[in-house]
Amino acid sequence: MRFYLFLVFILFGCTPEKSTGRKSQYSYSVQHLISQKGEPQKSEDNIIDDKYQMYQYANETYQVGNNKVIAKYRNPENAEKNIQYWRHFFKNDYYKIVNDSVDHKSLKLSKLFVPKKGITIIFNKTNGIVLRIVESMRDDYVK
Repeated sequence: MRFYLFLVFILFGCTPEKSTGRKSQYSYSVQHLISQKGEPQKSEDNIIDDKYQMYQYANETYQVGNNKVIAKYRNPENAEKNIQYWRHFFKNDYYKIVNDSVDHKSLKLSKLFVPKKGITIIFNKTNGIVLRIVESMRDDYVK
């Protein structure tokens, strides 16, 4: 009997947490973004969905829509350029690796996705080099 009780405890006590949403500490309006970062160097419509705009700064790009900042995109710093860095960085968080079946510019892309943090690391599956870091900045982000 104890064995079955122990087994039930192990099975239900050690499952990874599912994200039920997250409150972004960075959620703010376009006016707040401009007051913090200044006017963007370049502003253009999102090529995938024209209801959003992309505000480009020196090292970061922000996706905005409906007067809200939706996401932040940036290139990795030197220490962040290997996927092993991120696997170690998120070792205490639940994350999953999603393999894209579509090749992009002859690269085989994968994503390390951390639901609770709203962060996606896009990397080359072949050599483990990180290409882009995406952070959701929406309060209603659920994935």
